Amino acid sequence: MYVRPALEGFQPTTFGVSGKLWRGALVMYDRQTLSLWSQIDGRAVAGPSDGERLREIPSQVTTWKDWYRRHPQTLVLVKPPLTESPYRTYHERGFAGLPWSAKGDQRLSEKALVLGVRQGGDAVAITADVLGRVGVLPFRLGAHSLLAVAPPGTTARLVYRQPTDAEREGLRIELQETPGGLLLEESVSGRQWNWETGEAVDLLPHSADLEPIPAHSIYWGIWSAYFPDTPLIDSVPEAIHE
Repeated sequence: MYVRPALEGFQPTTFGVSGKLWRGALVMYDRQTLSLWSQIDGRAVAGPSDGERLREIPSQVTTWKDWYRRHPQTLVLVKPPLTESPYRTYHERGFAGLPWSAKGDQRLSEKALVLGVRQGGDAVAITADVLGRVGVLPFRLGAHSLLAVAPPGTTARLVYRQPTDAEREGLRIELQETPGGLLLEESVSGRQWNWETGEAVDLLPHSADLEPIPAHSIYWGIWSAYFPDTPLIDSVPEAIHE
């Protein structure tokens, strides 16, 4: 998800689907300059805005059932009724992008689902299998100490910036079932956060909200095409106990 910018005096500009692909992923166009924009990294790849980048904001890919359970007052933009997804056959096939595209990074199958994260010029991918097994995974990305969260029983996969003291002192943050629901909890101090928003829910001194970080639930074949040789977390670190 991106913030729509002002282009040529229009605030905000509007976007459409170009029908084109760039490295196997759909490309957007803006209706003001007709520039083409990558949906993966938010960068304009052709047109007057070539080289500019959209500001990304955190979002979730989840099911309507999970979202509605947590947010029953949600305002819904309803799409025209369809008998089935137009992408059903694409999701069932083994290739990502176009079938005749050159095969990319072979560390995973093209349709393996990963959580892709980037900060500045650094990128990393975490397999959905690893996240599903541990629920909470601390990891580093360049100079950044981050925390991936995938609560059991949901399809949400989120990333937060770790508190500075948690990394420095080797503290663990885990999902805990509490009378108020499922929370993120740091076991030594007892600090707690809403797993879905990162908001601090305790009254302890020095508690602060966790900063959400944009992340992509995406096919490995697409992510690795945009970020070649990206580090891959495909096993549970020894320091993490299931």
